[in-house]
Amino acid sequence: STKRSYLRIGRLLVFGFLVLIVMDIWQIELRHVASGAVGATVASNFIRLLIILSVGYFFWEIVSLLINRKLAAEDTAAGLDLTSEEPAGGEGGGTGSSRLSTILPLLRFTLQFLVITMTVLIALSNIGINVTPLLAGAGVIGIAVGFGSQKLVGDVVSGLFFLIDDAFRAGEYISIEGTVGTVEKISLRSMQLRHHRGAIHTIPYGEIPKLTNFSRDWVMMKLKFTVPFDTDIKKVKNLFKKIGADVVDLPQFSDDLLQPFKFQGILQTTDVGLVVGGKFM
Repeated sequence: STKRSYLRIGRLLVFGFLVLIVMDIWQIELRHVASGAVGATVASNFIRLLIILSVGYFFWEIVSLLINRKLAAEDTAAGLDLTSEEPAGGEGGGTGSSRLSTILPLLRFTLQFLVITMTVLIALSNIGINVTPLLAGAGVIGIAVGFGSQKLVGDVVSGLFFLIDDAFRAGEYISIEGTVGTVEKISLRSMQLRHHRGAIHTIPYGEIPKLTNFSRDWVMMKLKFTVPFDTDIKKVKNLFKKIGADVVDLPQFSDDLLQPFKFQGILQTTDVGLVVGGKFM
């Protein structure tokens, strides 16, 4: 996205520069064009319209460029590898993106919408169209939509408070009323969860009564093993301790383990043996 933004901005600047060079070579001035045969008003309005649209497009690309660069930096700092087979950590989730990288896509959409709106209004105003009735009409339509779409407004407001509470971030593994998955996309009114088997769930914020986050800060994993009744428990404890030390030395796990694999003792007895437990953080 950054490369494409650079290319489009570069093309826009080169095109404007070439236009200025051609006008200088042909000795064309804007005031002469405005007073030409096509009429002063039409020519001047057309030129101003082109300039306004070009400036608006330039700001659109600048907003996209800056936010995409910051978003890429945040994902890189969080260790998110989009080239891996399971970039979000797979079935068990994993560390999600930062809080800023979760909000940046929404900020990009808002700023781009603002740039489009301002560009259109300024362009219409400069070609002689009165935009005051348009603004008044937009206000009336907004009020009507607000009354007629209370569910939509409720979804947007709920999503805003979820983001303020920092309940979830992009890339985190969460559960919503039995629906589990990795947060893949966040919009103004809903979120999308990617199940570890590939299915994607779209859930409006207003329909989220409770949310469980499995990727925040730390998680305690517990494992159970069944051994014969005559097993030397002390030997099992030493074996667990050795396994924990070996796993910590592995580079692919060393940065993730907060506490090594530990022995929990005998959890219960069954008809076939003793159930011993181990845990790690």
